[in-house]
Amino acid sequence: MTAGPASTFEKIPVLRDPAEFRRACRSGGFAGPSSGHAPGFVQANMVVLPEAEAADFALYCERNPRPCPVLETLPPGEAEPARTARGADVRTDLPRYRVFRDGALAGEPTDVRDLLSATLAAVMDHAATPMGSRLLRRWLTRPIRDREALAKRLHAVGALIEDGVHERAHALLADMGDLERILSRIGLATARPRDLAQLRAGLHTIPRLREALDR
Repeated sequence: MTAGPASTFEKIPVLRDPAEFRRACRSGGFAGPSSGHAPGFVQANMVVLPEAEAADFALYCERNPRPCPVLETLPPGEAEPARTARGADVRTDLPRYRVFRDGALAGEPTDVRDLLSATLAAVMDHAATPMGSRLLRRWLTRPIRDREALAKRLHAVGALIEDGVHERAHALLADMGDLERILSRIGLATARPRDLAQLRAGLHTIPRLREALDR
């Protein structure tokens, strides 16, 4: 984080509650360094990358878990880190952001909502898991051309919505985590204990998900 004006920092006492600290950043009341605030809670750096470069960065972090531990990864268009800071908005809830273009520092705004492009995938993506987000992007880049297959998909989606099954399924899927990414970490021998715990929780969710879909 980059410190803001000294007067801004001096006026703000130590904020012990993380949600209170984020509200102060969001309202523009604080733009200084976060060190010393929310004692007892983990603080981390946030990195936002174009989707085309994100996979390489994620792989780098997976292969270097000690210097670059990843607390949470958000799919394109998602602004709430629901696992680590439910209710937060990564576009507004940091004191200050450092924006780089072509390797050079281009600015230090306190709000980056205007910098995150509203792509079609971002607008349409309401998936409960990163796996669903990736599947949606594949469907958008490689759309179905067979009318019969498309009609079957639309019929299936309509049935889920009509019966209200999608709401129950969405809640269950949200607890599964990113099983695809966890399995890739296992294949690379970079999985951590929390990955295995999430894998176990996700696998235990599958029977409940099947039961919800069969109703």
